Amino acid sequence: MNKISRRTLLAAGTASVAMAAIPARSQGMGKLHEVRIRNFTFIPDMLEVRVGDTIRWTNEDSAPHDATALDRSWNSELLRRNQSSEVKVVQGMSPDYLCSIHPSMRASIKVLPA
Repeated sequence: MNKISRRTLLAAGTASVAMAAIPARSQGMGKLHEVRIRNFTFIPDMLEVRVGDTIRWTNEDSAPHDATALDRSWNSELLRRNQSSEVKVVQGMSPDYLCSIHPSMRASIKVLPA
């Protein structure tokens, strides 16, 4: 095998490994939805999502917050200022949530058919 062929094979192998390392959502396996927590409010307070999507909450307040399903079936991590947490959308996911520290903070998701 000559040098050009080896170089070509090495480049092809490197590209294959790089493609395998790309996160699933950039390969069409779900959408990322961003929710900001600001002034003790979830923004937006209503999201339409699909199974396989991911929701990311980012706390922009100085107070800690989380996102917890009303039935407690799922929750984000406790978030301090500028921290984020993600939850993957699953079939039958409880749609209504709040901040367990500040229960007056409420929002919801609507899981659309696939």
